[in-house]
Amino acid sequence: MNRYIFGSLLFLLMLSSLNAQDDVEEMMKKIQRVAQDYIDNTEKAVQDFIDKNDAEFAKFLEEDWQMFQAFKGEVCDEKPKPKIIPVAEAQKDIVFTGKLVEKIPIPKYSAQEKVEPIIKSSFRPSVQTEKITVDFFNVRLEWEFDVKMQTLGLSNINNESISKCWEMLSSSDYKALVDQTLSYKNSMNLNDWGYILLLHEIGKEIYNKSNNESNLFKWFLMSKV
Repeated sequence: MNRYIFGSLLFLLMLSSLNAQDDVEEMMKKIQRVAQDYIDNTEKAVQDFIDKNDAEFAKFLEEDWQMFQAFKGEVCDEKPKPKIIPVAEAQKDIVFTGKLVEKIPIPKYSAQEKVEPIIKSSFRPSVQTEKITVDFFNVRLEWEFDVKMQTLGLSNINNESISKCWEMLSSSDYKALVDQTLSYKNSMNLNDWGYILLLHEIGKEIYNKSNNESNLFKWFLMSKV
């Protein structure tokens, strides 16, 4: 529906321009302005929708969690136990009659050259970035990320801390980092499990090998892919 409205606006603009006998250059400028306004409004609507969902999810995380038993339903065996513990019969030694397998040497891999992403990251002009290098299966990968992500500060594992961390990550320029990870995923032909391992290695490098913050970072980026 929006496409038809946009097309109609362009047609009316062209018609009015011809009626006013404007030159072709002025007409093209008007068309470009209308098109750019449409693109800007669409991108703003999408970003507003994402921000609204992130805020609602952060509020959901902040609410009290319902406690539950991971193994609820398991009941202890109520049958009477023997008063004297039975002694197991001694097993006979197993005699190996086959052939011994020769020791297989483990191949040594040398570090490969640095792999460049297919697409270049594009950050907002006001964003301060930092670069890191991650060795992923003997391949050197270089990343650029918003330094705001480093201030995660997950001190306690509770609903309030996780909610604040989610809000902080949502406010960072995470999209450029997501684009980089997907670019490497495609160039290295990684499956979903390989992609998760890649995100985990990036998180360990950003958060100084903190497992909790790395896991939260990985969870956040997976939700944005």
